[in-house]
Formats: sequence, C-alpha cells, structure tokens
Amino acid sequence: MPATYCSPASSMQSPQNRDLHRLLTANARDLRVNGKATQRSIAAAFYQGLIDCQHPSNTAPLAAFMAAEGSRRVPAFVFESLFVRELRLSNEVSESWHVCQPRNPSAPSIWFKLLSDDRGWSDLDESFSQRLISRDVHVWKSWYKGNQLFLAPADNENAAVSAREFIELNPCDMPVHRGEVRNMLAADELPMNALRMLEEAGKPSIDQLIRSRVFINCFLELAGGRPFDVDAICRNRSGQIFATEFKRKYPSRHGFLGIDQHLLILPRLLEDICPLHHFVLLDRRGRGGKGNDPTCALLEEGINGPNFEWLVLLIEPNSQDRFKKVLQTTGLDSGQRGGVREQIAIPRSAFSVLKSLQDFELRTQDPA
Repeated sequence: MPATYCSPASSMQSPQNRDLHRLLTANARDLRVNGKATQRSIAAAFYQGLIDCQHPSNTAPLAAFMAAEGSRRVPAFVFESLFVRELRLSNEVSESWHVCQPRNPSAPSIWFKLLSDDRGWSDLDESFSQRLISRDVHVWKSWYKGNQLFLAPADNENAAVSAREFIELNPCDMPVHRGEVRNMLAADELPMNALRMLEEAGKPSIDQLIRSRVFINCFLELAGGRPFDVDAICRNRSGQIFATEFKRKYPSRHGFLGIDQHLLILPRLLEDICPLHHFVLLDRRGRGGKGNDPTCALLEEGINGPNFEWLVLLIEPNSQDRFKKVLQTTGLDSGQRGGVREQIAIPRSAFSVLKSLQDFELRTQDPA
C-alpha cells in the first residue's frame, strides 16, 4: 500500500459524522443570521452542490463569503497575500498546505495540498511531499471540479474521492464524529478598505481565497482533524526548503508576543523535514490601532513601509521547553470565535529584527 494512503476504517471503528447529515438536509438560507451568510449556511450550500466551486464568486460576491469570516479575518487575508507576494520575489513558493492530526496522537500527521487552476502540483510540492512521505506522513492532493471537492493520495490520483465520500469513508481514521462546521463571530460591518483591496486583486485571486476558506472551514473542520494551515512552503535560490508562518501583531507593553500553540506543534511535525520560520509584522501604531482596519496603515511601500517592523524567529522542535509562559486572550481579542484562548508568550528579544523580507533572504543564502 502506498505510504501516502491511509487505510479505510470500518463503520464500527469510525462513527458517522452527524453534522454532515444536518448540512445535507438543511435549507442553506435558514442557516443564515440576520440574512447574512454563515459558515454553516455556506457549508450546507457546498455539500448540496449549490456553489460553483471553480468560480465561487459567480455564486455569491466576495463580501457575502467574508461576512461569514468575521471582521478581523478580512484584513488578515490582505496581509497574508502581501507577505506571500514578498516571499515570491526571492523564493519559489507553494501555498495552500494544511495539516491535521489523527485521533491517535502517536499516528503520523495528515497533510493536504489544495491545488489551484493556475498553480497545480509543482516540483516544490513534489520535493516537499516526498520528504513528508519519507517520515511516514500521509499526503493528499485536493482540487475543485464543478460543484465538488475531490481528494486523492498524492501518488495515486486515480483513487480520488469526493469530500463527502472522504468524510463517510474516513480513510485516515480521523475523529469525524467530532467534526463540526462552526460559525465565526458575527461581523456587523466588514472593514471596507480591506475588502476593497481583496476585490482589486482580481477574480482569480478572489475565487482562490473563497475556495481555500471553504476547504478549511467546511471540509477540514467537518473531518474532525483540528486543522491548521501553513502559510507558505518555500525554496530559496540555494535550494533550501523551509516553512513559514506569518502574523501581523501589535507591540506588547510587557515585551512578549503571543503565538498560537500550534506553532509549537508544527516544528515537531517538520522535524528532519525542513525548518519553520515565524515572521511577525509588528504594527508600530501600538494597541491604539486595535479596532480599526489595519490595512489603512499600508502606504505605497506596503508591508515594508514605515508603519511596520519585521521580526523573525526560527521555531525549533524543542521550543515548548524554551518558552513556557502562557498568555490568555478573551473576548474579541481571542480569535474568530471569541471565548478564552491560550497563547505561548515569547519575549520580543528572542526575535531577530529584519529591515525587510529581502534582509532575511540575504542572511539565509549559502555562501557562493
């Protein structure tokens, strides 16, 4: 059996996902809130084949999909796209990688690559996936066709299944019975400058953003894998492969930067595969800028402008032993769904300061 394929679990071993049945039988419009789309209404439409997945902006405008994300996420999509654009100036870049952990914590992780129309399976994807496979990690290709999402083991596209079949068969023994599509915090108003910047990127970029959000919110969440995405897999001019995670943050008055706990899990999953660099774009306006659309701080220089400062940290597999202080965020500061969330506190002094992303590239180049 190929290393990238997970053995199908029997129905006795793999309880059915009840939320999938609810989404298949619900009226998608009834799952909206105050007439606005929610993650659950989008998921119901997706599984019922009501979304043109290859061109989802033909089904509904970007603003409708973004309303389901919550106001804080919309500017994040702008900054993430600018970050990747900067990376591409000096690196080969592969986006849309996602990772899940199976129900057995000692089992290998499961990696998904969402293919796009203009950027399919690249040589970088092949090199990175082979490194994963060599560590007994499962790798799946994913792509949209018509009104459906399909998945197949990376080395056997002939074994493709639909997203619904993947959840019903549960080939990777994920906790599908726990999987649920959850709504984000309701957004009264979308940040219009951020939305405008996303729309100005053009229809192909808009469709790819929508597809990526449907993939993680409506498929991976439902599959029960506690998913998180990897912002970019890169290969520099020296042939070195590395993973990147990116966040825009405000300075902490106590000298710490809070990072999500999955950033300490990820380097362990990537051990002996490639290093993980965490980039932070520090917003110099301070916490007084919170509550406003942060894209308004972008000047002509973009994310390399005077309102921002670049920091980078190599996160190693043993970082959990090094950074033990925990921060708690509550309310609207705690992410897309509110509540209380714990983050790892890392001193600002642990990060290296960069003039720009190009400065990072110069530091990591092998000597000629």
